[in-house]
Amino acid sequence: MIDCICILFYLILLMSFVDLKYNNKRLILFVFPFLVLLISSRGTLGADTSNYLMAWNRTYTVGSYHENNPELPYSEPGYYYFCSFLKTLCNSTFFYFLVSSIITFLFYYKVIRRYADYSALALLIYFARFMLLRDMNQVRAALAIAIAIYSIKFIYESNIKRYTCYILLASSIHFSILLALPLYWYSHLKINKYYICVLLAVAFLIEYNYGFEMKSFLQRICFRYNFISDYTSDSSEYSSGLGLMNPVIYYQSLILLVYTFSERKLSANRLYYIYRNLYFFSTIVLILLSNFEVLSGRLSTIYATLEIFIIPSMLSIVRTNPLYKFLAWSVIVSIASIIFQLNVIKYFNCG
Repeated sequence: MIDCICILFYLILLMSFVDLKYNNKRLILFVFPFLVLLISSRGTLGADTSNYLMAWNRTYTVGSYHENNPELPYSEPGYYYFCSFLKTLCNSTFFYFLVSSIITFLFYYKVIRRYADYSALALLIYFARFMLLRDMNQVRAALAIAIAIYSIKFIYESNIKRYTCYILLASSIHFSILLALPLYWYSHLKINKYYICVLLAVAFLIEYNYGFEMKSFLQRICFRYNFISDYTSDSSEYSSGLGLMNPVIYYQSLILLVYTFSERKLSANRLYYIYRNLYFFSTIVLILLSNFEVLSGRLSTIYATLEIFIIPSMLSIVRTNPLYKFLAWSVIVSIASIIFQLNVIKYFNCG
């Protein structure tokens, strides 16, 4: 399995190099079937996969559900009914993962092909940064986040009805996506780049000086209302975080600052300010909740996914110079390769 993952990664890397010259939006269509088959064939790999397999075994088919009236194995009823429908069609875990990943990547194919400056590079970044620990591990989150990313187009079109429908659909698969609902109005703001720097610095200062006080306060609130206690309680393995020692905080902050101070060259992109606002929100959440490893990761990763659009767009800064463009691509690919290797190690150690 690890050999297949590495071969596919380097195939996409090669495609991203070819794409530098030809920028063929349909090039990634060739590799999507291999991604889907890879995800579907993972067996029991992945820290959360065993939980999904147990939940699948507890899922009733459409015809027998009302007869048995079972306790739902998922918190989100929408996802249960989706699984129930799939199990009615075919009681196979391969089929379950196959259909889930096909739907997930259909959403990504649509948005990458339409909005990414370099589609193969966008796919490479997704593969390196997100796919192993999301699509090959957290099936619900993978599908729900794909829908949330697709729904951003309705923010740009100022179509709040369709945006709300898609976010509610995604939240019926994973409740965390409800966080995106009020961000419709926030996304339309044109936040000054200097305000972004100031607010970013303030977030670091708050976490540095009051991080443990905020952690205790949030724990008390969650305990009182019995809300996300699995992610906040000291007795839970998911609650402890690295705080400001988390390197992802500085990775995202650097990307945000480069993207922000390239505003003059990148703002011609119609979605620039929406992407920047949402990625800024993701980074602030990651900083302020950094004492809760899983909670900060689950909430910030929704719009951290926008790196698949943000990072390739940075090649536009040096588009007129082929040498600088190649050097920028080399830096991006090198960082993606390091992240990929770290995620491979984490995935197989946890799985």
